[in-house]
Amino acid sequence: MPLYEFTPSFTVDQTDLSLTATGSGVHLNKVVNVNLGILDRVSGGIGDNRSLLANPYVNDVSLDILNIDGTVKFENFLTNYKSNAFSITEYDNINVFGEYTKDFGVKATVAESSQTNTAEFYFYGNVPEFSGITVRDSTGTTSHTASQSSKTAVNASGQTGVLTSTVTFNNDSNYISFDRLEIYSSTGSAAFNSQINPTPVFSRNLTSETIQSFDINEGSLPSDTGVYLHFLPYGQLGTGEAWTLGPYTFKDNPPAANPYITEVTSGDITGALGFTPSDSSSSGGVRTVTAGGNTLDSSETLAFIAGSNIQITESSGEVTIASPSGVASADVNFIVKLTQAEYDAITPDSNTLYFISDESTNSPVVNPIKTVTNNYTITDTDHTVLVSGASSTNITLPSAVNNSNYVYNIKNLTTEAVNISSSVGSIDLSSSETINSRFESLTVQSDGSNWHII
Repeated sequence: MPLYEFTPSFTVDQTDLSLTATGSGVHLNKVVNVNLGILDRVSGGIGDNRSLLANPYVNDVSLDILNIDGTVKFENFLTNYKSNAFSITEYDNINVFGEYTKDFGVKATVAESSQTNTAEFYFYGNVPEFSGITVRDSTGTTSHTASQSSKTAVNASGQTGVLTSTVTFNNDSNYISFDRLEIYSSTGSAAFNSQINPTPVFSRNLTSETIQSFDINEGSLPSDTGVYLHFLPYGQLGTGEAWTLGPYTFKDNPPAANPYITEVTSGDITGALGFTPSDSSSSGGVRTVTAGGNTLDSSETLAFIAGSNIQITESSGEVTIASPSGVASADVNFIVKLTQAEYDAITPDSNTLYFISDESTNSPVVNPIKTVTNNYTITDTDHTVLVSGASSTNITLPSAVNNSNYVYNIKNLTTEAVNISSSVGSIDLSSSETINSRFESLTVQSDGSNWHII
């Protein structure tokens, strides 16, 4: 379907007013308001209904509705009309054409005392037209340049439970009024065409931007079932062409039952726990130790099951496992991040192996939450940031390099945009991300170089 993108024009041959004047323009809504600019031969312009009724030279106005090819569709839609302004509503349009028709014309005839003058004006309208759709899942970002583009399924690692999509339109926003985007699903690539009154799995009001992003969250689509996604854009004047992408399959990846390290059940004590014996002759790995008075052969290993609150020491080839004599577990429970000085202060015994909760697996009961109403730079003491302001807000992430493994949640509580950027490092290869809708959120984690949406 062609796109109509041009400024309105109107041509009048003032040397021969008996000729029909012509013009055209692009309209954005289903209600079309028309104001005729009428000039009589003596007094000049007629600007409103009152001056038209009082004018001795202009008798009345009549109106025909035209097909876009110039043929008459409805003759005498208005007759003996005593106004220079009128509206053609959606209801009028449907009554004339049988269904709403966005491209049509009108022919106005103005009767003067000595002759009649005619003018034709043609109205063109646009519907949304995709130029590309990108979908980001755990395997990366795929760019679709047409309908029926296929893609492998979402797997059980990385970005799972959500599909992040970005749609790009061919339209110039000056010549279209966007309405909404709906996404439907089916198990077959063509099944959408045969559905009657299907229910969308996703619906979002569109802004005036030609590039817009959103997430399809877990629960919108069934797990472990390959589905095709049908993207259908709506404008104020009608629907655009649907694009079918897929198949995509959601794979559940539930969190571990216990995210904390509590014991070692396999592997050597050096490789698994990072413990280095004080004997300088040992280079790590399995070493010869004395157990029960017997020396193990080089092909034998001694397995340890190390529970919480343990202390492991080695001296002259003997390994001792005992209750800790240093800091109690309650003293270091839920420590988020330690400097070297802080770690040295609570680990006085260099031969003691201390178990401390990793910063990336904080207990949910102590993760901080904060509400901000203005632009805000996140610190390493933050975890969840709620944005509740009256206007668009800029949220700046700290350096990804200096905050390896850190996880931050940002949630939009407003109807305004929340713009997220990083002081150092990109966000999924982009300089910024935007949360446009109320109650949407974004979770990021640093790999020591950049931030990744998870």
